[in-house]
Amino acid sequence: MTTESAEPVIAAIDHLLTYVRDGAAAADTFRRLGFTLSPVSQIESMGITNQMVLFADAAPGTANFIELMSVSDPARLPPPMAALLGGEERIKSMVLSTEDAFRCHAHLAAQGLPFAAPIHVRREWRLDDGTSVHPEFDVILPQTAGLTFNACRYHNVEHYRRPDWTTHPNGVTGLDAALVVAPDPAALADRFARILHCPVRRHDGCHIVAAGGVTLDIFAPEDLSTRYGLDMEPPADPLYVGYRLRARDPAVLAGFARRADIPVSPAGAGFTLSPAAMYGNLVEVTARAG
Repeated sequence: MTTESAEPVIAAIDHLLTYVRDGAAAADTFRRLGFTLSPVSQIESMGITNQMVLFADAAPGTANFIELMSVSDPARLPPPMAALLGGEERIKSMVLSTEDAFRCHAHLAAQGLPFAAPIHVRREWRLDDGTSVHPEFDVILPQTAGLTFNACRYHNVEHYRRPDWTTHPNGVTGLDAALVVAPDPAALADRFARILHCPVRRHDGCHIVAAGGVTLDIFAPEDLSTRYGLDMEPPADPLYVGYRLRARDPAVLAGFARRADIPVSPAGAGFTLSPAAMYGNLVEVTARAG
């Protein structure tokens, strides 16, 4: 396919917003799996609490992580977030990073996507020594373009790239892919190819688009079942089903999982953790390339 010739406005598929009902319990699960977590963060103006599993394999100027988000005050949730943070626990949005949130907003509007204007957010992370850091970003709140996503621009991305928070005892180094099932994978891939200014490629039974070293892998239900043994009713709309992580040695994380009594299932050169154990998300772990 032919993509637009304009300079890309999206720097990366940056992170995945995962809704969890009990943030402390979810954080405990990830710690038992050998992950390091960022400090608890309260965004009081939005009624949101979150913690992050931050990774080192991020493109320049971007971050790379899994976000565990829960609700602290339902009355304060902005309407786009209230629509997401409820129901089944699972990935609720893919977050793209950009160097200019307002230019990104214009890029999305030109494609007929009804995103609200960016808003500025400042949060506090309290450190173990009693001091704090204050990450700041401009965020475009989630909307649906066949698949729900949103975008952000970091003002101090260095807080998301600290070695003490991006180094994990289990050896995981990065978010590699978001996994999606769709009734029409080709159409969804074409839409996101225009959003990301990238080509569509086919590999291993799915349509793939990418930005910043992270891919969006879009499967038809039958291809998802063939690859992962995950049988499900064909969805009426595209649905996030999980994500893939890169690790220096997947066996190390598999060992953490077994000690935490979380089942491990072989898959290709790596393994998967089941949605039942991982807050509605199929998690695939593969060896880091290079």
